[in-house]
Amino acid sequence: MISLSIFCSTQRISAAIFDNQSLISSVNEKTVNNKIDKLPLLVKSMINLVSPKTLDEIFFSKGPGSYTAIRSIKALAQGMSVLSNSKVLAVDSFQILLSQIKVKPKRIIVFFKDFGEKYFLKDFLLVKEKYNSMEPNFKHLDLKKLEKLIQNELKENKDILFVTEKSFILEKKFSIFKKNFKFCEPNAIEVANACFLGFGSENLDIIYHHTYYE
Repeated sequence: MISLSIFCSTQRISAAIFDNQSLISSVNEKTVNNKIDKLPLLVKSMINLVSPKTLDEIFFSKGPGSYTAIRSIKALAQGMSVLSNSKVLAVDSFQILLSQIKVKPKRIIVFFKDFGEKYFLKDFLLVKEKYNSMEPNFKHLDLKKLEKLIQNELKENKDILFVTEKSFILEKKFSIFKKNFKFCEPNAIEVANACFLGFGSENLDIIYHHTYYE
């Protein structure tokens, strides 16, 4: 089974191709001025390694993030699925990071950077070996509010894990709590791994946040 995976964020774009969950190849590029113009070329370079007609699955990340960018990769995935008659699955950015966790603390808080100094955040609780979101929507916090939330949670709960991107710089005041932090790398490979682990969904609705409503 051939699977194509696509990822984009405010920081990077990437694509990966798999054969029966074994990685064939992947490619990553940093975004410039939040543009993802090169993504179709990255995807083409992956598809050139196989026949487009052999594609069985296409995975993509559906946000939260830039609506224009995510809408573009969704359209790209759906267009290729029509040509190859392949199945399309999507995961959100919280699931991409959550799926990389091997330990099982009682609570996991996943957060990652938006534009500027804003961060998306979502809280998960372990229930019967499965992490469920503690509230339906995610939070959108500035750095000061995020740091205050982290500080308060660490005081009250020792069995908690904060999961974020490797690019996040941990403040010195949190250095004694390093074991409570896990730094991951969101990319097309991890989008696919999340889908292989069962996080993928046929619900392709984009998760979009508009700062105008804050």
